[in-house]
Amino acid sequence: YTLLTKRERKKEEEEEVSFESTDLDEDDSDYDEEDDDDNSEDLSAKRRAKEAKMNTRANQMLNSPIRKDKHDLAKSGKNLSSLTSEIVMKKDPEVLRKEYYIRRDKMAFSFRAIVALTKLAESASSSFFILHNGGLRAATECLRKYGETSSSCARASFALIRQFASGGGGGEENGADDFFSSVTAKHFVQTERFRILPLLVLRAVEARMEDFDVVSDGLKCLWTLIALGGDRTRKQLLKSNIAFTIRDALAVSKDDDEQYRGRRFKRVIGCGLAMCLDCTDAQELFTRLSIPGLIRAKLIEFPSIKFSGEFADLREFLASAKKKPTQ
Repeated sequence: YTLLTKRERKKEEEEEVSFESTDLDEDDSDYDEEDDDDNSEDLSAKRRAKEAKMNTRANQMLNSPIRKDKHDLAKSGKNLSSLTSEIVMKKDPEVLRKEYYIRRDKMAFSFRAIVALTKLAESASSSFFILHNGGLRAATECLRKYGETSSSCARASFALIRQFASGGGGGEENGADDFFSSVTAKHFVQTERFRILPLLVLRAVEARMEDFDVVSDGLKCLWTLIALGGDRTRKQLLKSNIAFTIRDALAVSKDDDEQYRGRRFKRVIGCGLAMCLDCTDAQELFTRLSIPGLIRAKLIEFPSIKFSGEFADLREFLASAKKKPTQ
């Protein structure tokens, strides 16, 4: 840098700070007279330091009106969320229509993709391949995004999750299928997504309680996850108030075909009994909520419901709950 005269340097500084010179310190508006004797390197270093200081002060002044606007907005009784909602409401109807169709198309595409993956996963070897190539992620994300708003997406996700939990294998039994089924189920439990799946399924069920098909399919899916996850999954669901969901589902009364209703209630009862199996906390909670009485009533109403001895250890629990008066 060449040495500048005192007058030229003073003129440049006045031009740089002219937009807010009153807010700057008095000692920032001029250089000292002793600067004339400094060499060019000292001048350039001092100049850079002073420019950085002025830039910092300028940024503070430029940001101050924003804070003032927020303060005025709070005084007027409004907040940023209400202001944002007003802006959204004023969005062009054509833009809103396009956004709606885009979301609908994405939901439809997700549903078709999950249904296709479920059909492919019916084979034990294919189930293992799909699990390790994004199938579990697809089911999880579909359930996370659309499980609470779309019954079709929720039920499709439940079906694919059950395929992973059962290890695929939809019919013929042989050594290869048994091997892949056990390996698929084992790897499925060890995935990180398995830990959040029970809560996602339960949240989708609670959001669609008016749709008994979603409720029964979701509780059947939870029944399978409980069988795999064991005590960890039971405790996780107990903290999320699954007992109230099961109680409300058992209290549903519909005029559908008796055989159809029997299959649906079997899934609800199976999920409830799976929660109580080898779990004293669940048994005590279910007893306080009178759930054993509701289970017995449904078993009497639908004698076709059988569990092939899966819950034989709970016979004493159901019998004793019948004798104990509910508090």
